[in-house]
Amino acid sequence: MDHDEFVRRIEVYLKLDLPEVEEARSIAEALGERLFQYLRQPPVPLTANDSLLEALLPSNALLFFRAAWDGNSQKYRPIVQEVAGPLGRLLVEIDVDDLVGGAIAAAYSVRTTPAAAVGLPARGRVVVGVRAADELVSRLTP
Repeated sequence: MDHDEFVRRIEVYLKLDLPEVEEARSIAEALGERLFQYLRQPPVPLTANDSLLEALLPSNALLFFRAAWDGNSQKYRPIVQEVAGPLGRLLVEIDVDDLVGGAIAAAYSVRTTPAAAVGLPARGRVVVGVRAADELVSRLTP
């Protein structure tokens, strides 16, 4: 969201919540100038060719995309841990709600948890949702 959109939203909320205030635009502009710096901007998406992404992730990683609030992720963790060994992969857990984890999830186009992936984005494999161990192995094996 850019600065102008932020100010516009403040103005809309002021008009809705305090319709008697006549100076909503000037108040929104004043607040926008001071508060915009605190607005959390989305992370810059990583791409499949990004050397930073390759440096962050071990080449033999099995990525487990999870969210702390997602009960399915918590229940699925033992299956993903079980599968890492037979695949010869190092398990790396990615918290999608973390700033870096969210950027990695975006690079893999993971929009829901739980999910598992091997390889780099666009060249690897991604499995979304809970699967039995044998199905997960077959889907992640080239």
